[in-house]
Amino acid sequence: MNILITGGQGFLGRSFTPILSQKHTVFAPSHKELDILDLELLTNFVRQHNINCIIHAATILSREYSPSGLDAFYLTLRMFENVARQNIKLLINFGSGEESDRPNQCEDYIRSCVPPKISGLSKSIITQRLLSLPYPAYNLRFAGYFGPEELNNRFFKSNLKRIINREPIVIYQDRIMDFISIYDLLLVVESIINRILVYQDINCAYLYKIKLSEIAKTMLTLTKSTTPIIIEQPNMNDEYTIDGNLLYSCRLGLSGLEDGIRRMYEALL
Repeated sequence: MNILITGGQGFLGRSFTPILSQKHTVFAPSHKELDILDLELLTNFVRQHNINCIIHAATILSREYSPSGLDAFYLTLRMFENVARQNIKLLINFGSGEESDRPNQCEDYIRSCVPPKISGLSKSIITQRLLSLPYPAYNLRFAGYFGPEELNNRFFKSNLKRIINREPIVIYQDRIMDFISIYDLLLVVESIINRILVYQDINCAYLYKIKLSEIAKTMLTLTKSTTPIIIEQPNMNDEYTIDGNLLYSCRLGLSGLEDGIRRMYEALL
């Protein structure tokens, strides 16, 4: 299969490309190499390289546009629409927990609610559009994810590096939040490519809901470290979770949070 990963130089693209390239021909151009906001450029690229699957991982950062987020809202929708109009056989899109107006909700509820944030609204509109496409299309929704290729200032990478350097773990503000490891997210993506997963819209989250401080303690246990944990803000932030029961019903053999932390720690050593 010839696969185009949009946002190919981002975290998901850098993580997926080496693994998927073992069985498929993968194209992961940077934004400078392929601007998918340009429909003609994208269409010509898809035709030239005989692309039959697009993994849409490109994002628009609202902070780079207007403070209201309206520019990012429009560009996010336009970017997806350009992707959706391609003559392909399979589309995999990534949604967001911001599509929901309350924590720990299932897919049916999330599709029916009105997101409170404009960034979540654009993702919600995309989900509805995706479900109407005439070819197989899948929406993988997550609250958070982690892996070795994430930015250095992200929660997992920054604190695992602190552990390696024997420095205190730092949490700005504790909260209950879902994360899925890049290894399990890749397993879900591969199950779609291999026609194993049948649900078009699925939350990618573990069943157990956990605080950031509890994740930090798990990091210490797995790495046999005794470094202290510093929480800078005393109050809890809002919970940010989605229900993962549908994903677990698929019995894909997810390795879980602890295994993801262990593998990421080993990759960073």
